[in-house]
Amino acid sequence: MRLFNSIRRKVRLCISVAFLGFTLASTFTFFSQRELKNHLEEIRDLDFHLATSSIELLGAVRQQNQLYEESFLFGLPDSAEEADAHAATVLVLLDKMAWLTGQNHRLHTYPIKPTADLKQRYLDYSLNASRIYPVLATGVNPVLYLGDIQRLNRTYVGLVEEMEKTRAFYGQAFEQDIDAILRLAGQKNSLLIGFYLTLLLLMTVVINWVAQRMLIHPLGEIKEAVRRFGRGEPPLPSLQKMDPEDEIGELGLAFLKMTEDLEQTTVSKAYVDSILKNMSDALVVVDTEFRIRKINKATLKLSDYCEKELIGRHLQDLLEDFRDRDATPLIGKELRAAFVCRNLETNLRTREGEDVPVLLSTSIFYGVNNEIQGLVYVAKDITERKKATEEQKRQHEFLLNVFESISHPFYVINVEDYTISLFNNAANEEGMHAGITCHRLSHGLDHPCDGADHLCPLKEVVRTGKPVKVEHKHGARIVEVHGHPIFDENSKVTQMIEYSIDITTRKEAEKTLAHLAQNDFLTGLCNRLSFQQQLQQILISAGEEKRRVGLMFVDLDRFKIVNDSLGHAFGDQLLQTIARRITGCMRDNDLVARLGGDEFAIILPRVGPPRDMAHLAERLLETLAAPFHCEEQEIFTSASIGIAIYPENGDSVEEILKNADVAMYKAKQAGGNAFRFFSAGLTHQTLNRLHLETSLRNAVSRNEYLLHFQPQLALRTGKITGREALLRWQPLGGSLVPPDRFISILEDTGAIIKVGEWVLREACLQNKYWQENGYPASRIAVNISTRQVKQKDFVQLVAAILRETRLDPPFLELELTESIFLENIEENISVLKRLKDLGVTLAIDDFGTGYSCLTYLKSFPVDRIKIDRAFIEPIGTEPSGSELARSIIDMAHSLNLQVIAEGIETATQHDLLCRFGCDEGQGFYFSKALPASEILPDLRLTGPALRLVTP
Repeated sequence: MRLFNSIRRKVRLCISVAFLGFTLASTFTFFSQRELKNHLEEIRDLDFHLATSSIELLGAVRQQNQLYEESFLFGLPDSAEEADAHAATVLVLLDKMAWLTGQNHRLHTYPIKPTADLKQRYLDYSLNASRIYPVLATGVNPVLYLGDIQRLNRTYVGLVEEMEKTRAFYGQAFEQDIDAILRLAGQKNSLLIGFYLTLLLLMTVVINWVAQRMLIHPLGEIKEAVRRFGRGEPPLPSLQKMDPEDEIGELGLAFLKMTEDLEQTTVSKAYVDSILKNMSDALVVVDTEFRIRKINKATLKLSDYCEKELIGRHLQDLLEDFRDRDATPLIGKELRAAFVCRNLETNLRTREGEDVPVLLSTSIFYGVNNEIQGLVYVAKDITERKKATEEQKRQHEFLLNVFESISHPFYVINVEDYTISLFNNAANEEGMHAGITCHRLSHGLDHPCDGADHLCPLKEVVRTGKPVKVEHKHGARIVEVHGHPIFDENSKVTQMIEYSIDITTRKEAEKTLAHLAQNDFLTGLCNRLSFQQQLQQILISAGEEKRRVGLMFVDLDRFKIVNDSLGHAFGDQLLQTIARRITGCMRDNDLVARLGGDEFAIILPRVGPPRDMAHLAERLLETLAAPFHCEEQEIFTSASIGIAIYPENGDSVEEILKNADVAMYKAKQAGGNAFRFFSAGLTHQTLNRLHLETSLRNAVSRNEYLLHFQPQLALRTGKITGREALLRWQPLGGSLVPPDRFISILEDTGAIIKVGEWVLREACLQNKYWQENGYPASRIAVNISTRQVKQKDFVQLVAAILRETRLDPPFLELELTESIFLENIEENISVLKRLKDLGVTLAIDDFGTGYSCLTYLKSFPVDRIKIDRAFIEPIGTEPSGSELARSIIDMAHSLNLQVIAEGIETATQHDLLCRFGCDEGQGFYFSKALPASEILPDLRLTGPALRLVTP
């Protein structure tokens, strides 16, 4: 009724002229419209769907065949799988058309084209294609399937021709129905015009105009759209302007929507051309006369030609394999045998005449009638791969030379019988001969090594399939045996590369340093690290058992005066005696540790009332107050003791240590030789420390910091190799503050980060100044805090300072403490490697003070270690001290590290260190740390002139 109401609005004037005529015309139009509407619904439900389904069917089959051809041409198994998946879509369309033809036969008298034969043809094609093309996609020689491919192509061509006929048939049927409706509408309009020609000419003209406007013209546009659709052309734009309020407009818009959907669901030629043109590999299409007909962007880029220069030229102008061939056209099997290839290495000639190595694949492409149209060449640039192959060959030759030049014996051992099949020159010098077993060579045994303490590396390599490392004892020597698997093509271990390294010296050094990692070298007591670890465990246990733990913090009074007056050797003997006296006062389960310098700590795992700890502290003070006799000297000393109790004075290691330290300072402020318990009222020391922290934070802005420099010399030649920059603090209007009073505070508060940046920049500037003013070029050593290393941008900061000061990186050395081994090992290693990449050198400062770990030391990219003065002082006075220093030097050299000894104060120490092979040294024997203004302009001094300043 929507169409009827639209017409009625247009002819409203006619009603007033002839009511009777309008009534008859309206009745006639109503029945005519209903009949026309029924015909239109039939066309939309049956003929239109059959036409569109036939088009979709043809497109789906072509797309499936295109995917199969892509899988064959480009070796894409995924495209073959996607083509197989299209079979379900095609079968659904065939079943849909079969149902629609049944409905069409019931309503129409014209003959219906059956689809059963079409479906059987498609099944023959699809089953054969799904069997052949996936095999061809794997790279199999297509000649083996030539007959199957030809039969399949004939099946496909026949199937497409039949589907084209089906599409044309149903498109023509649709057009015929539309023509019938148009004829019917014309007859109705002619009858209406004749009926009213004598009655009302004006009414006839209006009705005819309405009919033409709303019926004939829209139906004509729909008919033309159907024809254009059948030819593959886009629909008329006027369809978009049709009125959706009536059925014809609704039909036109539905047809337009259908064409848009089909365009979106089918692969257009432009889309395929875009894919080929933008392939990363070069693509060249030639005809049967080898004339170039099509190329992509990659071909132009690779050859430096433009498209117009290549189109129409012979292929021999581009590819090396065709330059000497006869240009006579080839056809059929002759063409396939001569030119179809896979992965052929050849050269592509550029516009400039240069040859580019490429990997070439060739395929034949066929036309609609299965005739050969030409060849498709895909060329992949393998320049980089060829370079990599050459580089690999050079590396192989290099490795062979390395293998023969290695000083350690290297063997290749057969898994099957343990015999040695290959060995280097070093092994040959030992009397090696092919066929001897590895266990006979190394241990003189007739059977392979076994046992948990003597693992056979070959068995472990076969068991794990990975490189292994085991330790074997050969008499008095310890050997580290490395085994690396060699696999065959089935990933089975068939041989093993074995080499061994004598690690006897290293193991002895590790054993010594392992003891030092937990114990203080001087006194034999627990060191700080061991003490903190054991205190942590004791506090955890005490918390579970609800018991109290006591902590005593012992600091000797005026020990620095004794040490400075009588020398470090006397001070060390005094500390050893004090350690024995403290230990003698304690119970068996109490733990005594030396935290450093003249500081001792005592853990009392079980304590009673405070008075019991007071009695113990009094007894300890009495013991320490007794005179000490050393080298005919009688020394009196005393101590200050701070006491904290868990859990009253803290529930963590850090808190209870801090509170015991506060109590100790309170005892020291009382004049020493006293003990104090921690209480909440002990704030005086805290306030002093807070004031000191504030002063230190403002020292940079007030320019209160300055640097002193202590030279580092090569011990054998006496030549200056570097200078260590040492931080000093001189408050405004005051005197120099000893570093041991403020460095730890800078560390604790985090101010060391800002101050450390200042030190690094000033040291680099000073070293650059010396170099530009005639001083001999040498490195400047700067102490770096662990806090600084933890900064995310520390490496960038160092690089920026080097750029800012224009100092070459090799002239900067960063000294790090051994605490860098304690946490974030992998992260710290990464930071140090990035620092090494900048070109600076790295050193471990105060080596051997309690944190050393050879396992990690081997992994850290350091250049040298600095032996702590505690290991230098006993040299010449204690045999064990000299041997320990020698062991550290030997261990460092075994790790390819240089050694610098700090704290050299005597000629004996200097001479013995030279004999031990120590590389460099620094200390009062040469010079104390001096301001830059007091450093001599020429420090190239040797021999007796080494001692620049007496200590």
